[in-house]
Amino acid sequence: MINDQSNLLDDRDEVGDVQHKETTDVDSQTDSSIFDGVSGNWSTFAVLSLWIIVGLVAYLFVGNLVSVLFLELRGVGLQDLISNQSNVLAEHGSVLLGANAVGLALGLGSIAFLASWLDSSRPLNYLRFRSCEIRDLVLSCASFFCLLPIVLALGIMNDQLPLPEFLQRMEDQQMEIVEWLASGGGSFWLNLLFVALTPALFEEAFFRGFVQRRAERGMGIVGGILFTGVVFGIFHLRLTQVLPLAVLGCFLAYITWRTGSLLIPVVLHFLNNGLMLAISEWGSGSISDPETVPLPLIIAGAVGFLICVQFIHRRHEKKRRTEWVEVFRCGIDYEADIVYARLQDADIPAVILNQRDHAFNLTFGYLAKIKILVPSSMQKAASEIILQQPLNEDELTHEALKNE
Repeated sequence: MINDQSNLLDDRDEVGDVQHKETTDVDSQTDSSIFDGVSGNWSTFAVLSLWIIVGLVAYLFVGNLVSVLFLELRGVGLQDLISNQSNVLAEHGSVLLGANAVGLALGLGSIAFLASWLDSSRPLNYLRFRSCEIRDLVLSCASFFCLLPIVLALGIMNDQLPLPEFLQRMEDQQMEIVEWLASGGGSFWLNLLFVALTPALFEEAFFRGFVQRRAERGMGIVGGILFTGVVFGIFHLRLTQVLPLAVLGCFLAYITWRTGSLLIPVVLHFLNNGLMLAISEWGSGSISDPETVPLPLIIAGAVGFLICVQFIHRRHEKKRRTEWVEVFRCGIDYEADIVYARLQDADIPAVILNQRDHAFNLTFGYLAKIKILVPSSMQKAASEIILQQPLNEDELTHEALKNE
């Protein structure tokens, strides 16, 4: 146990700062993977851009293909769909929503799991699929409801911005499905499955799971949160709603990082979409599509939001203020890098402490001065990961060649 490290680091941000100072940049590889050959030397932005494009194409391809197949089974040809989209939507809206849900699951969702598997030997941990604390869930829900007036106000502002004609036509096409839902089209419970539950699971797995995790490694915590939020806003291809969606995306990204669980963003995403459906089904037009949001409501929401987020932040900051203990010691930089990345995949805060005297290049036993420290509360979990995934010759050789 390293007692003199007890005040070394307070939270995850400081852990990241020390890691960047002490070691070379490791972009999230835990083991050598197939993807090393494709993007091993690419920047984080380039790799993420590639995966986002692949995810978007897969989602649109699968969704459109399934739409055509489902409609063919109902006697609606492709030509009818192209030439008479409004009538097809009115009669077969649930089919189109179901096909879109399949596109999200088999397109976007599968890409999220594939990319995570290529990046990590523990893809579910990489995506932060783990349980959450009830108090975190309650505080996050309270934060979300306080944020809603601000999101609505931003949506009204964003909607006033002029769009080029071709983008306006795209927006009008997307609004047809929104208006169909608002008019009570289809079964509420099927709509809840297709519009609320499916996007909550698979969009979160892709954005707050894979994209955010990879972005955090290459861009830092703040950069990862902002990048994920902005991409989330743009991905929906509704330019009149980019601003509120980006703000909501940044909030979900912060909650994911701060709590370490993807479950909470999934619940919040489901609440957001489900609430809009419920209001469209049972609320008045002024509620489902407000023209203004009262300023006192915006101010009250902002104050409540800041209070709730501060509670969440302090709860987890307090957890990080703990004694740090040594769990791994070596004399070679890249060995420490591999172990550090594995601990990060498991969302265990860790820091590499490099105290080696390079003039003597000591690399053996207690003379080796590269150590990995974790909070004492995480010592058992970290030790289990290190024991379950020992370093092997292949990955050491691979890392050694990369560092030459």
